[in-house]
Amino acid sequence: DVYKRQVLTNDNEITLKTININNNKIYLIPANKNFEEKIFNMDSKFPFSNFERIWQQNGDVVEEEKNKFISAVRKHITTVSKYINTSENTVDLAAMFIPVPRILDAIISLDNDIVNYAIRNKVVLVSPANFYALITFIKHSELIFNLHERN
Repeated sequence: DVYKRQVLTNDNEITLKTININNNKIYLIPANKNFEEKIFNMDSKFPFSNFERIWQQNGDVVEEEKNKFISAVRKHITTVSKYINTSENTVDLAAMFIPVPRILDAIISLDNDIVNYAIRNKVVLVSPANFYALITFIKHSELIFNLHERN
């Protein structure tokens, strides 16, 4: 998908900027005092397959289904990490949105290393419960970066 966005140039002229999007969400973040922007990618295509089959009627975990689900989540983390391309002005981090906080909690409890795996791939796992915190962190980081640039 291609989108056009009005931007203010250094000469205070308004121009159209073309943005190519290959995943679900992007956020343009002002990166410095010259109005240059960085692209923050967030993927919201979550792999729900196998999730409901993890638990038996009595609440016990079905190991084979758990392994399939965790494998699908890890594969999706790897896919999301491919959205990062600093040569195309992206932030050196992407987000994988998991729409149900309870599912994120289950993922972490089923695979103790999943958060480390995501971080190694420069992907942060986000749910509605921590989405605002992530956006606030990015905004705060931008502010600190801009203050550092001025000094």
